[in-house]
Amino acid sequence: MVQTIRPQNLNLRSYIHSFNLCSLDWGEIIQAGNSLKGIQNGLVAIWFCKGDPFQISLDGLTFYQAKGAFVIGLTQHFTLFKGQGTTEALIINMYPWAINLLLGLPPIELSHQLIRVEDCFPKALLDKFSALDADLFNPCFLEKLESLLLPELNPQNKLQIWIPYAHRVLESGKEVIQVDELAHRTGISRQHFRRLFKEHVGVTPKQFAQISKIRRSVDDKWHNTDKLLTQLAHDHDFHDQAHFIHLFKKLTGECPHAFFQQKHMVDLHLGD
Repeated sequence: MVQTIRPQNLNLRSYIHSFNLCSLDWGEIIQAGNSLKGIQNGLVAIWFCKGDPFQISLDGLTFYQAKGAFVIGLTQHFTLFKGQGTTEALIINMYPWAINLLLGLPPIELSHQLIRVEDCFPKALLDKFSALDADLFNPCFLEKLESLLLPELNPQNKLQIWIPYAHRVLESGKEVIQVDELAHRTGISRQHFRRLFKEHVGVTPKQFAQISKIRRSVDDKWHNTDKLLTQLAHDHDFHDQAHFIHLFKKLTGECPHAFFQQKHMVDLHLGD
């Protein structure tokens, strides 16, 4: 079971995309022939887990025994597997600039690795998390969590409003826009825009636009299972099917045919 909830406090919505509350029964997942798969989404996920540990595979190479809390970088695709028993998790899906404003960590440092929360969160903040109600699915839990996070917003590190604006334009895909035009709208030079975007988001505008397109295509296919790859490529503004397949494999580690033939519980939280 995965429940996705948007922050209720408006001040947090510029920093946190959503909260995921997960209850995973690994026996049921394995019996159904599923794996839990996450692909790049332009967000930084902070996981707080309780219950039985499980293993996580990044890029099919690195294995990590997941127990407690950890951070997944925004450009990472991963597979969770080999779980036993049950696991409950709170996943805070943060916009990448929030990692810097809340924790002082440049998002680029989180791009291709797992980081233990205790290695990047201030101890005082971790102690506050530990003191929260242990029942993640208690209706009051997220209210308490938001109250805890709000004081951590550093007023000295004010968010430049153009950052979430540019992020939303590229993420939504509602208009085809060049970097030059987006830079012009924000009132800064193309080179300066590209440098600041990568500094605050962790990837270049072009890379983030590609990540967002692939996310939207996966979401579309999941809701329209009969849609052909040629139609997906056309609907999401790829040059052709070959371009779509090339970028899909680059960002997910698998070609679309193999990816969609498998039984994945895909971790999707792009968009509202």
